[in-house]
Amino acid sequence: MAVLAPPEGSSLRRFAWAVVIGGAMVSLPYLWVLTDLWSSPSLFRTVLPNHSLSNLYDLQARAMFQGHLYVPKGSLGVEAFVHAGHQYTYFGLFPSILRMPILAFTHSMDGRLTAPSLLLAWLVTGLFSSLLLWRVRWLIRGPATLGLAEATTYGVLIATILGGSVLMNLAASPWVYSEDIAWSVALMLGSLFALLGVLEAPSWGRVTAAGLLILATNLNRGSSGYGCVLGAVLAAAWLASGRAGSENRRWWWPVLLVGLIPLTVAFSVSWAKFGTFNSVPLNDQIAFHRLHTKNSAFALRYVPTTLLAYVGGTGLHISSVFPFITLPQFPARAVGNVMLFGTQPVATVPGSTPLLFVLTLWGFVTVCLRRPAGRTRVVAIVLMAAAVPAAAILVFGFVAERFTGDVLPLLVVGSAAGLVDLWQRLERRGSRPARKVALALVLVLGIFGVVANTAMSVTPTGWWSNQQLVHYVQFQKSAGGLIGSPLAGSVVRDRKLPASAPRGELLIRGDCAALYVYVPNGIRSWVKIEKRNRSDPSSVSLCKSLLTRR
Repeated sequence: MAVLAPPEGSSLRRFAWAVVIGGAMVSLPYLWVLTDLWSSPSLFRTVLPNHSLSNLYDLQARAMFQGHLYVPKGSLGVEAFVHAGHQYTYFGLFPSILRMPILAFTHSMDGRLTAPSLLLAWLVTGLFSSLLLWRVRWLIRGPATLGLAEATTYGVLIATILGGSVLMNLAASPWVYSEDIAWSVALMLGSLFALLGVLEAPSWGRVTAAGLLILATNLNRGSSGYGCVLGAVLAAAWLASGRAGSENRRWWWPVLLVGLIPLTVAFSVSWAKFGTFNSVPLNDQIAFHRLHTKNSAFALRYVPTTLLAYVGGTGLHISSVFPFITLPQFPARAVGNVMLFGTQPVATVPGSTPLLFVLTLWGFVTVCLRRPAGRTRVVAIVLMAAAVPAAAILVFGFVAERFTGDVLPLLVVGSAAGLVDLWQRLERRGSRPARKVALALVLVLGIFGVVANTAMSVTPTGWWSNQQLVHYVQFQKSAGGLIGSPLAGSVVRDRKLPASAPRGELLIRGDCAALYVYVPNGIRSWVKIEKRNRSDPSSVSLCKSLLTRR
């Protein structure tokens, strides 16, 4: 395959400015959600004040300092997997390795590094998303000049990936579950970018970079790691077939090793922890064991439920109360006689990130169904690799918003291909009005995605502190006053707490005896915000203020 001359420097500079501006514009809401979220600003914010569920990677890192992978008994709570008399975490090694240079010199940062790690993963995601987008454009369009309108849509696309996706929801909860998926997205995008580079023009530098990134991905999260391994195997087959040029056929075996070596390492870690090569024995987990069930957590019978939850409808709740767009008021429901192991309110991918979803459909048609020419075909390889973690959540019997992060690599690759192909067609046959309409649609859908995901990320969970709840409700009241929709009109009054209610509903018990909010996806359902103290009339000042409609 011949390598074309690099595109003009002016196009690359315009692209760089577009994606940097796009990322910068969403950095402010992202940083506020990550470091503040109605509390006191801190880069070391954690979900729980005692740092539990934010210290699992630290515990594993300190175990690695001692030459093993098991952690002190009881330190993981119900998340622990018990094997051969020791307790292990099922989370990967990469974030623990990332912490080790800091933890080697101090204990003061134990349990406090999750938010910085999320920020770093977010920056890496922005970097690799931009690089991957540029490489996809180069493969599809070659050295075509980049116009201002096209560059603007690329900036909007990067802003949507960073601020109009599940990454905003992950930032809202700095704990191990969010960090796991955030790094899964970042590392897989890096691996896919590197694999595209190998397919474009193989070299030892590119092959080595791909190997290291695929290894890191496998050491972080299984489904993403397996997807990257599949991508490497497909890339090796592509090279071996001679479709990349007879001169590049010899690269098939190094690229195959790039997939097989990380897979072997991942299997070895799994064996050391659980005594199995390629699966997590859920029956050995304390939390799973307490369910007293032998049902598998992974099965095809979950697909109708998960498809409906992640893809069916909009999955959004619109109201006249701040933040106006929230997650559904009720958890996702099982389809048929299927017992889920857990379910939470979920915003569907089409509803929460319409720009990425529509462009991904376009990209899929472009690289997979229209018999694309030469260099465009290789994008299909990384698209298939990115589909692996997306497919994995469809057979998993736990439905949660954070798992849509497993779909994000597919959306990034697909939307990149779709947007590049759109502009190629517009510039070949489209009129100036058509290009303006395309730009407007991208802007509208992108802005909606950022607004919707930010709004959904700032609503209460069962893990919020009292300070967060008070500040949130106070802002709700102020926002309602500004738009002429008093919060008091949506507050329920009752003498007792109902068994269930819509998510986010505020309830005043009695004559301001207490103020509650309903959050069904946390450890509590009705969370107390205020309670009357007979000796302190101001103890229910917020509750009293909510009854004032002015």
